[in-house]
Amino acid sequence: MRYADYGCAWTIFAVGFVNMILTEARHSPGVVLDTSLLWIFVAMFNLLRLRNHGDVKGLRIFCIGANVSECMFEVARLKMWGAAPVFPGLIVAIAIFCEAIFSILSSRRPRTETSYSQRKAGLFGLLLACLLGGIVAAISFPRPKQPAVVPEYSNVFAAAPRFDGEFPCVFASVTDGEIVPQVGNCAMPTVHGAPTDRFEADLRYGNFVLRETDLFLDDGFKVPLTRTYCSNEWVDQNPIHAFGRNSNHPYDIAPIGTRNPYTYQMIVLEDADFLYFDRISKGTGYADAVFQHTETSTRFYKATTHWDGHGWTTKLADGSEILFPESYDAKNLAQGAPYEMRDASGNRLELERDPQRNLQEIRTPHGHWIKFIYDDLSRIKHAEDDAGHWAQYAYNADGMLESAILSSGHQRHYDYNRALMTKITDEKGHVLLRNWFVGRRLQKQQFGNGGVYSYSYDWPQDEYLPRRVGVTLPDGTLRQLSVADSVSEYVKNYRGR
Repeated sequence: MRYADYGCAWTIFAVGFVNMILTEARHSPGVVLDTSLLWIFVAMFNLLRLRNHGDVKGLRIFCIGANVSECMFEVARLKMWGAAPVFPGLIVAIAIFCEAIFSILSSRRPRTETSYSQRKAGLFGLLLACLLGGIVAAISFPRPKQPAVVPEYSNVFAAAPRFDGEFPCVFASVTDGEIVPQVGNCAMPTVHGAPTDRFEADLRYGNFVLRETDLFLDDGFKVPLTRTYCSNEWVDQNPIHAFGRNSNHPYDIAPIGTRNPYTYQMIVLEDADFLYFDRISKGTGYADAVFQHTETSTRFYKATTHWDGHGWTTKLADGSEILFPESYDAKNLAQGAPYEMRDASGNRLELERDPQRNLQEIRTPHGHWIKFIYDDLSRIKHAEDDAGHWAQYAYNADGMLESAILSSGHQRHYDYNRALMTKITDEKGHVLLRNWFVGRRLQKQQFGNGGVYSYSYDWPQDEYLPRRVGVTLPDGTLRQLSVADSVSEYVKNYRGR
């Protein structure tokens, strides 16, 4: 039994050490060193107990408490995240369970007599270890969800929309290798229809936005797997998404907002834009909260979001719904992203996710699907539909999407200056677009047809949008555009709070 005892202790130590090194090397979002260090400390106490042959009674009692408490913690972790990541969680859980048994059995054997002060110190250690373990386990269990409460409304009248969800931009669609840029209006991605292959200069914020559809289903729902890159994200604090940094898709949108009090919510869209929902119900908690969007005349006008007892339900005026999970402790958008979408007739688009909330499968009402395979950093590396079409993805050392290769032979390759996309090429090596930035603002673009567009901004200090934007066209013509009427009041009033 002693060899098995040693083996379990060294296993816990080794797994904790390796996990700590991997965590530091990968810098995975939302992952911290606390758990690895806890494993190492528990292993060291058990090794110290074995080294002293269990003769120090206070240490023996403390180890019993530490092992039992750590078992409680691992049960809590497995309850939250499941046993899918077999290394390291499940391995450590089994080893610590064995250590708890070994430490209890070894304590029953006769040992050298100890003084009253040693027994008192050991009993205190046992109580302290159990208390700390219980606190950690209690914190680790998911928070109990409050049932939905019938809300009282402070205002039953919906305000008129401020703008239509469109904004000034320079855009270009790629059609059979042809690119024709033009100045016009782009729209917030609130409706998803046909496949797209499009470049946009969002003049509200000086951002470059890329939208490219790799797979597409049309079965009750139109389901485009559209990659969307945005050069600068500031609403969501974690820009790491399913397609690496700054790149997301329409099924990992999520609500964020204030807490305690719950005064507003925003649904962050795949291009880092957002829909603002103000609270219209009385109170400050979440169980009786109802939020409503009235700022734009998009399909989300008069949409409401309320707590349904398990998560958040967003109901649109046309009767369609988006069902979001409880996500108080979410570390990225995917962990708060929907698990189901419903149209006005009740047809369901199912979004199946793993314990880490990575999207595994999109399933339409009649059984058509898109499935995903992820790398070790929760980035999509392969997507495939039930017709056999597929897309393969690769990432650079900075975590940016480097290439997308489709079963059709279509390819895209991307160059960056850190997180800023500077060049896009196709499968033939043709340059479709070059971007130049000053700071994080888009300054100049050269399209595949040779056209060059330059941008200048009248941007007051400490504000988050420009007063006016100058667009210099390929023929040298200068156009002055105002963007203030296409921006949320939240952005206008934001002062870094």
